[in-house]
Amino acid sequence: MEAKIYTAGALFHQTVKHQPENSQKPWMKKLILGGKLFGLGVVALVAVRIPSVLAGFIIVAALRWISYKLFFESKKINP
Repeated sequence: MEAKIYTAGALFHQTVKHQPENSQKPWMKKLILGGKLFGLGVVALVAVRIPSVLAGFIIVAALRWISYKLFFESKKINP
C-alpha cells in the first residue's frame, strides 16, 4: 500500500490561473470601489444626522415645556 502512495512516477499537472477575456480594467474596479465607499459614507452621514436633528428637537421641546411649567403656569391654589 505504501509503495502505491510514494511512487516516483506520479503524474504532475501544472495549474494556470484563468484570465477571462472580457475582464474589467483595473481603473474601472477602483472607480466602482470608490463609488461604493462614497455611497457608504453618505449613508453613514445621513444615519447620524437624522437622529441628531431629532434629538435636538426633543431637547428644545423639553426645555420649552419645563420653562413654561416653571415660569408661566399659574401658581394659584384653588380651595
